[in-house]
Amino acid sequence: MQKSWRNPQTWTIEYFLLCLTGLLLITISLLIPIQSDTWWLLRIGQDVIHNQLIPTTDIYSHSIFGADWPNHEWLSATLFYLLFYLGKAPLLIAGSGLITIATWYILAKTTNYTTIWHACIFMLAIIISMGSWSIRPQILSILGIVITIYLLDHPKNMIYYPILFLVWANLHAGVASGGIILVAALIISLIKYRHLLIRFMIINLTCGLITLVNPLGYKLWLYIAGSLGNTAHKYISEWQPFDFSKPQDYLLLVWLGIFGFTLWKNKQLFNNHKQLTIIAASIIFAILAFKSMRNTAFFVIISLPLVINSLPNKTSTSINKHNGKFYQFLFIGMSIVAIIVILLQNQTPTITSDEINALNTCQGNLYNTYDDGGELIWFVPQKPVIIDNRSDPYSEELFLEVSLAEEQGIYQALFTKYQINCVYIAKSSPLASNLQKDNWKLLHNGQTHAVYTR
Repeated sequence: MQKSWRNPQTWTIEYFLLCLTGLLLITISLLIPIQSDTWWLLRIGQDVIHNQLIPTTDIYSHSIFGADWPNHEWLSATLFYLLFYLGKAPLLIAGSGLITIATWYILAKTTNYTTIWHACIFMLAIIISMGSWSIRPQILSILGIVITIYLLDHPKNMIYYPILFLVWANLHAGVASGGIILVAALIISLIKYRHLLIRFMIINLTCGLITLVNPLGYKLWLYIAGSLGNTAHKYISEWQPFDFSKPQDYLLLVWLGIFGFTLWKNKQLFNNHKQLTIIAASIIFAILAFKSMRNTAFFVIISLPLVINSLPNKTSTSINKHNGKFYQFLFIGMSIVAIIVILLQNQTPTITSDEINALNTCQGNLYNTYDDGGELIWFVPQKPVIIDNRSDPYSEELFLEVSLAEEQGIYQALFTKYQINCVYIAKSSPLASNLQKDNWKLLHNGQTHAVYTR
């Protein structure tokens, strides 16, 4: 009898969990958030399209205006802007969601997904890594990682590596993660699989050279190397190291335990070039994840095929018709809920039209927080910010000064240094309280933010 989703006998627990995994993935992908980073990316994309020029010096702030800026995300920004231009936020969200769905579809193609345990591990991986799902170039780097791993299994298709790395080097500096995988493959070839050595030497050399074809040239790799020791990152939450005081960070330990158990239980994994490459790359990214939690998704996604394919493939042999109907109707009900949640999502920007008008009438240099900078660059383009979510061009000193102003209300030296005359700040912040005490004029009092002037 031909299987159909309409047939209750098709709905084994494995089939139900397979469909549930797909539903979870699609739902989260279509709820992918627009963050403050998204807005400055849209501004860059708009400038690239309209000015036909890729900016590599700062033109968005007054604090470092004209300084060198490693714009390694220009192509991602342009793609996001084109989606936004053609269909506003819905198309931007849908397009970014499709990138995420494509990533996990390719991952699923590299795994033997058949049992309850496979489904549970796959869903756990989705949950752990979902913190990296947002409309930012990182989602394209994650897709690049998955394609890099996928091509390891297809020697005839390795000609696509240079094309992948050429595009990737202009999408995001995360191209370095693909480089780690290829270097791992080269080292494994040198140590154990000499017949593959020439192939991976050529691939590494070609891909390395072709990544130089970007607006920054060789400076892209100088930026990547420098970012590993950038002390300003300690002020940014996603760059924070593993912290035992944060419950969400323990998910990294859970996955590390699963990965370690997989290696201990399956010694045959050490007898295959691709598996050894994945093991080596996974260990590197596990270390990087403890140094910066933003690398957790990379570690999970690189190691997922290894973990999934090491599980047994035994499936349920008995099918209960009544259980099948239950799973069938349960999935339909969950799908309806998911559709409602997707349709009811509200991704409005923090800044309001009244606040935009107030800022446009406010004279002088602007003070804003790191988190608000991205929206301001898009919605108030004629008002340069003091800092924003690009983070790369700003000094540790400026991060410290802004942090003191935002968290402790200590602003006098900073405002004098940058000639601040206009302030956009959360009403609940210590800085807002101190500005009121010091008789700054309140231009606009919004629901969450206020605009002050001298």
